[in-house]
Amino acid sequence: MFINTKEEVQLVPNVMAENRCIVTLNKNVDTAEFCEQMTTTYGSDFIPNRNVELVNEKADSISNFDFVLTEEEFQTLKSDPRVRDIRWGSKKENGFEPIDFVLEEEKRYFRNSFQNALDYDWGKPACTTTGPRPSTFRHAYTLTGKNVDVIINDSGSYGVHPEFADADGNSRLIEYDWTQHGGSQVAYSSYGSGHGVHVAGTALGKLYGWAKDANYYFCNYSNTGNGLNQMRLFHQTKGNGLPTIVNQSWGYIGRYATSGAQYATTWRGTEYVVSTNQAQYGQIRAVYDGFGYRFPSRITSVDSDQEDLIAAGVIVVGAAGNYYHKIELPGGVDYDNNFQTTSGGTRYYYHRGSSPVATPGTICVGSIDSQYQGASTEQIATYTEVGPRIDVFAPGTHIQSAIPVGSSIETSYGGVAYPGNATYNSVKISGTSMASPQVCGVLACLLEARPHYTAADCLAWLQDNAVTDLLYDPTTGTPSTDYSNSRALQGAPNYYLFNPFNREKSQSVTGDGFGFST
Repeated sequence: MFINTKEEVQLVPNVMAENRCIVTLNKNVDTAEFCEQMTTTYGSDFIPNRNVELVNEKADSISNFDFVLTEEEFQTLKSDPRVRDIRWGSKKENGFEPIDFVLEEEKRYFRNSFQNALDYDWGKPACTTTGPRPSTFRHAYTLTGKNVDVIINDSGSYGVHPEFADADGNSRLIEYDWTQHGGSQVAYSSYGSGHGVHVAGTALGKLYGWAKDANYYFCNYSNTGNGLNQMRLFHQTKGNGLPTIVNQSWGYIGRYATSGAQYATTWRGTEYVVSTNQAQYGQIRAVYDGFGYRFPSRITSVDSDQEDLIAAGVIVVGAAGNYYHKIELPGGVDYDNNFQTTSGGTRYYYHRGSSPVATPGTICVGSIDSQYQGASTEQIATYTEVGPRIDVFAPGTHIQSAIPVGSSIETSYGGVAYPGNATYNSVKISGTSMASPQVCGVLACLLEARPHYTAADCLAWLQDNAVTDLLYDPTTGTPSTDYSNSRALQGAPNYYLFNPFNREKSQSVTGDGFGFST
């Protein structure tokens, strides 16, 4: 659109700022010579035979200049072989609107267990809005994890799933040779139960994930020590200078002794001779697998390797675990609680969390339920670990993500067709394993903007930006009551994951400036 007529410009050729034209020159053009010709009475087949006003030399740009031209001069100058392009008028006048984030189409984010191909990860609206959680939502985001290396340290991968395709349809899974750092690696075509695929979809998938442009790596956890050290050596030797963040949705467990086989429990400094695990001492009988009731367990050698991984500069996010136990901090009243199976036998500590996810320096993530407490108050999932060692809570119940067809998880939970490609499937499943990649994905986006951040910086950022006091907490202060109350935080911080880089309002031009409008 031309702002003024040719005749008007010719009357006052040097003051009509509305006829400003941005002239972009080709590379390797002598820009000084071009500007001299434009601003003197020169004349040629293309250059105006007058002193053209140079409104803005644009000193910060190499090839762009701002001149005032008539419509005829504008059309003629376009043919100058040195000129790459000319834009008449401002970006706004030409219909170019600055958008600093992607606004997805409206999608369904139902918080329930019903398997539906139209549903998406409800963690998106939950962690980007502060009001009532909508069931339909347009996810707006500014960052995509570009130039960040994300390692899914899990049980399997499935790079052919379209959830991990780039803009050209190629798999984003980088088949890195971990064996160069020792140990062995399961083939990338192996998806195991499908657990690692679902986790990856939440962290960095293109439909379900946060970090949609992050570099995707998979490192199998089956050989724990090698895996932790392989990832450390990867980071130390990769040479690309990019930040590395790891998601660990796994951990070690122990089992309480079977009935009659337990010798004694030491609880808060006092020994009690008992024959079974005792709920009043925090030994929760919740998850039974045929061999006994589970509790989270720490292993010194694994903790040591994890500490080295973090010390090398890798940010590690871990799922707290699904065993209903309190995780205490060193020095806390429950940290040294233990039991023995024989007099003088090994002491098993059950309030210290799992290795490696409770290792100091790991960002430890608890899970939020899909159901509200009362009308609108959020609450933690009944299965999640709680206590002071938890760093932040994130949505982890009935989370929709990618899954391989035929995997044991897909078979058990009944996968549904992946949107746009029914050859592949998606599924809703629950666990702190599903909460941890929410945090990993958000941090990968953060690291795109702040690649210098350390693990401590990331944790501080998470807690500074978290929504506080949103979670229902019926903790009473009476240990026996709190241990058995699956909604009690038991000293866990009341932090709900929030990503301020995502907005529910889109940016547009309004009036003579920029503003926000829905």
